[in-house]
Amino acid sequence: MIHDLGIIMLTAGVTSLVCKFLKQPVVLGYIVAGLLVGPYVCGSSWVHEAESVETWGQVGVIFLLVKAHVTANHFVAAYIKGTLHKKLMVFHKGNVSRVRINGDEHIYTFTANAKGGLRPNGTNLEVSIDDKDGKRGIEVGLVAEMTDEGIRINIDHDKQILGYRKFSVNNDNYILLQKDMHVLADVRLVDEKGTGLQIYTDDEDATSLQDVTFSIHRLDIANILTVLPYMPKVSGILDGDFHIIVNEESTTISADIDTQNLVYEGCLMGNISTELTYMPKGDGSHYIDGILMKDDEEIAMIEGTYYFGNNDRIDATLELERMPMDIINGFIPDQLIGFKGIGIGKLKVEGYVSQPVVNGSFDLSQASIISVPYGVELRLDDAPVEIRNSLVLFNNFQFYASNDK
Repeated sequence: MIHDLGIIMLTAGVTSLVCKFLKQPVVLGYIVAGLLVGPYVCGSSWVHEAESVETWGQVGVIFLLVKAHVTANHFVAAYIKGTLHKKLMVFHKGNVSRVRINGDEHIYTFTANAKGGLRPNGTNLEVSIDDKDGKRGIEVGLVAEMTDEGIRINIDHDKQILGYRKFSVNNDNYILLQKDMHVLADVRLVDEKGTGLQIYTDDEDATSLQDVTFSIHRLDIANILTVLPYMPKVSGILDGDFHIIVNEESTTISADIDTQNLVYEGCLMGNISTELTYMPKGDGSHYIDGILMKDDEEIAMIEGTYYFGNNDRIDATLELERMPMDIINGFIPDQLIGFKGIGIGKLKVEGYVSQPVVNGSFDLSQASIISVPYGVELRLDDAPVEIRNSLVLFNNFQFYASNDK
C-alpha cells in the first residue's frame, strides 16, 4: 500500500511540475498522473493493491472538486476581464461595464454567473445573466456524461429561462454525440405563451446518415436580444426551421425563416421571410441559394458559390425583384435620410474575394430619397444606374423635386 502511494505521489509530483513549467493548471498534472499509473495508457497498472488505492482515489476526487471549483472561479473571472479589457477597452466598477467605442461611451449593467462541478462520469454547468434591475434574463443548466455510446448531454433544470421567460423541458431530453460522430437528439422547450424551441433527429430515415432539425416557434426577438450586451434594437416574432441532412455523397443545410412585424433600430421593415439552402461540395467550394420575401412576395434572390483555396474566389448573382427600398432605412445612421418606392436590378459578383469584380445595373425610377427632419423628397432618375468593373456610373443621373424639376 505504501509502495503504491509512493509511486502515485512521485508521478503526480513530476507531472504537476511539468504542467507548472508549461503554465498549465496543476490539476491537469494530477489527472495525467492518474492516467499514467492506471492500466489504460501503458498497458498495465503501476499499482498492485487497486482496491486500497481506490479508497484514497475517492478522497482525492473530493479535493480535486474543491480545487477545480476554486480554479474555475478564478479562471472565468480572469478570462472575462482580460478579453473585455483588451478588445473593448472596458473599465469595471462593481457590476457596471463602461465601454468606449469610437469615442462614444456605452453602458451595460449586468451580473453573469457560471458554476460547475465534476461527476464520476461527466460534468455539469450552470450559467445565468441578470440585468441591472436584478431580473434573471438567461439561466441554463446542462449535464454531460460519458456513456458506452458516447457523450450524452441533458438539460438539467426543470425550468430554463431565456429572454426573461421560463421554459419547461421534456423530462427525457437528450443530445447524444456518438463515437462515430452520429448525433441523436430530442429536446423540447416550451413556455406558457406557446414559444417553443426544439432539436430532434429523424432516426428512422434510412436514406441519410444524419437528419437533424432545429425549430423555433413564436420567439420574441426583443426579449432575447435585450439580455445580450451591445446588440441592436430589434423586435419581431420569429418562426423557423433549420434542417441538416448528411449522406455519403453530400451535406445539405436548409433554413426556412419567417419574422412577423420586424423592426430594426426603430424602422418598421414588415413581415420578412427567407428560404436558404447551403451545400458544401467535394471540391472544397460552398454553394448557396436563397430567396428573400416581404409580405409573402419575393423581392430578392441570391445564388452563388464560394471557392476556398490559396486565393479564395466568389461567383454569385443577386437579383432584386420590386424590392421595397424602405427595407434598408433601418441601417442608415440616425435616419436623417431614407428611401421609399421600389428598386429593380441585377448584380454579378465574381473573382477573388480580396478584389471582387461587380457588374450590373439598378432601375430606381420608382424610388425616392426622403428626409423627414428636413421635409425633403427627391424622385430618382428614370435612367438606370450602371455598375461596371466595380465602378458606379451615374451618367448625368438626376434628382427631381415634387414638381418634377
